[in-house]
Amino acid sequence: MNIAQAKQIPLEDFLRHLGCTPAYQKAGQIWYRSPFRNEETPSFKLNPTRNVWYDFGLGKGGDIIDLIRTKEQIHNVPDALDRIRQIYSSAPAPVRQFVPAAPIDEPAGLELLRVQPVRSKALQAYLESRGIPLSVATEHVVEARYLRDGKEYFALAFANEKGGYELRNPGFKGTLGSKAISVRSGRNTECVAVFEGFIDFLTAKAMNLLPDDPTIIVLNSVGLREQASERIKELGATRIELFPDNDPAGRELATSLRQSHPDVEIVDQSATYATHGDLNEYWVSQASEPAKRSGSGLSR
Repeated sequence: MNIAQAKQIPLEDFLRHLGCTPAYQKAGQIWYRSPFRNEETPSFKLNPTRNVWYDFGLGKGGDIIDLIRTKEQIHNVPDALDRIRQIYSSAPAPVRQFVPAAPIDEPAGLELLRVQPVRSKALQAYLESRGIPLSVATEHVVEARYLRDGKEYFALAFANEKGGYELRNPGFKGTLGSKAISVRSGRNTECVAVFEGFIDFLTAKAMNLLPDDPTIIVLNSVGLREQASERIKELGATRIELFPDNDPAGRELATSLRQSHPDVEIVDQSATYATHGDLNEYWVSQASEPAKRSGSGLSR
């Protein structure tokens, strides 16, 4: 089996061979509970016309080769093709059957109207609630005004490598444009600080945790860890300061980086905030204590 032959296999059939049953169909798209993890709400979408998939939990998608490489952690295409052949030539796929599931609204397209400095009082209050001074935030984020379903909204916007923006406001978390990692060059290219999201990055800046001015990589989704890993190799980093969430995905991220960079010193900073979900949650819990806050450089 070659690449062209593999891509002719209908993904819907292949998913049935994997034991994946559709949850529901909407607007020509077939939704599944993700084959990559256990979940209640379907977040994996198949476009049968284009024969491609997208997983909203991972923030990534692709064709049948990308699917099997992601699911079984296969690193090269020949092994992926062998595995596809094994699966597809095995027992017949089960009969298609929809399992009742509460449909979720397919994310509507977002149209960027403009970007500007952070002027919204609501966004400034949101930053304050997260313990991030406006002076720190405005060095790295802007305010995006965008349309969704014909209505105008606004959010903090953090640019990524593909010209898209990661959006955050008190009631919304999403991506405008393409999903990708974000990289911010620092004077110290031998050290790379890695964060899952930009709120934790801004938190580290507010806490003065990055005095050596390392290069910053923000994943924007743990599913993009391979992109981050490739960039770390390109930089030739000798040390990684890692700020993962304290959850299974964060632990998997730490393990993945250690496996991908066996010769690089990796300092997992999550022990610092071990009793909290992430760095920002820890910081907010500390910010109410004046003595700790005044020693950190955070200004209210």
